[in-house]
Amino acid sequence: MRARHRNAAAVVVALVLAGVGCGLSLSVDPSGPLDAGVAADVTSRPDIDSARPDADVKDAEGGVALDSSAFFPSNLDAASDAYHFDASTELTNVVRIVVSAAAAEFFTEAGAVSIPDSDIVHDPDCDCVVVSVKNWVVPAGMTVTITTERPLVIVASGEARIEGLVRVVSNRAKTAPKGDGSQGGAAGGGAATTGGGGGAVPDLPAAGAAGSPRSDGGAALSPVKLPANGMNGGAAVVTAGPMPGCGFGGLGAGGLQVFARDLRVSATGVVSASGEPGRQGCAQGGGGGGGSGGTVFLEGAHLRLEGAVYAIGGGGGGGGSSDANITDAGPGASGREGGAGGRAAPPCDGNGGSGLTGGPGADASAGQCGGGGGGGAPGFVRFRGIDVITTGTSTPMPVLLPE
Repeated sequence: MRARHRNAAAVVVALVLAGVGCGLSLSVDPSGPLDAGVAADVTSRPDIDSARPDADVKDAEGGVALDSSAFFPSNLDAASDAYHFDASTELTNVVRIVVSAAAAEFFTEAGAVSIPDSDIVHDPDCDCVVVSVKNWVVPAGMTVTITTERPLVIVASGEARIEGLVRVVSNRAKTAPKGDGSQGGAAGGGAATTGGGGGAVPDLPAAGAAGSPRSDGGAALSPVKLPANGMNGGAAVVTAGPMPGCGFGGLGAGGLQVFARDLRVSATGVVSASGEPGRQGCAQGGGGGGGSGGTVFLEGAHLRLEGAVYAIGGGGGGGGSSDANITDAGPGASGREGGAGGRAAPPCDGNGGSGLTGGPGADASAGQCGGGGGGGAPGFVRFRGIDVITTGTSTPMPVLLPE
């Protein structure tokens, strides 16, 4: 698919027609989900205007000059100096980024990368950490893991080029409800939608044991400011046994926004803010809920998506049966493809819910089994640019915001 736009009027026709041909559809949201947008007085910032090199950007395909002088990052308060365009840091070969409440640390394989304190700002408007750099390049074959206590925004005055894998996880996310009763599956985390509920367990009259009801899925994040972290999956009742961590919920994904004059996710590039899977249930216990997807927000004067973007929930863990069969209850899958629910041991049928849709965990079919954990809900994918071409894939479907 080749979808392109040069102005707000053309984008609807170009993207809808292109989306029909390849299965990737982008919708236009005229306002966005409580996005702060560009401050009305941003053009009065002479420091930003003078620092922006060559406001007229050449189109790589046609040689057409595009005016990017009024193209600024979304969701940030320009008047509060949250970012600037004269940073000198070249982010190359960074493999790990750790974002705390008001700071960010960058590491290569050789050690820490020094970035001026003035280039790292906590913006209370989006409750995110903003880092201003000159260029950010992720070479092919390299994996960058970003751990976010608060969402991260990278503002590059020049180029952002992603040829490897960027994975965004959260270490500070809200948690979905735990499993109800002693054997019920736990809920998947909510994000763009409600997470999947955990599966129930029937009564076992012969043993005088009461069953466990279904648990509600984690609530959708509303209201939400982007970029947002996802929600952790709930934990089922955890018992001592041969499987440490059984019944635990998966972590929700983190939030990442990238702004650049030229932003490209190449054919080998992947940006994933997908939730982690729920763990399989302990002996006769419910499966853990999958963590929800986070946020991938890409905006560039020239924006090229040739690779893949994911913000998918992790699958719920399968419900456990007896100690002898506990290893047959599988964890949900996660990662860039998203989460299929874990499989419960026969004849329990308490499979975990899908993280592709935030699906519910299945009810257990027998009283000695645990219910499946709910799948984590999908997160948020947003694109914004003056000149946008998409030939890659995105799951869930992205929303294209006005330039």
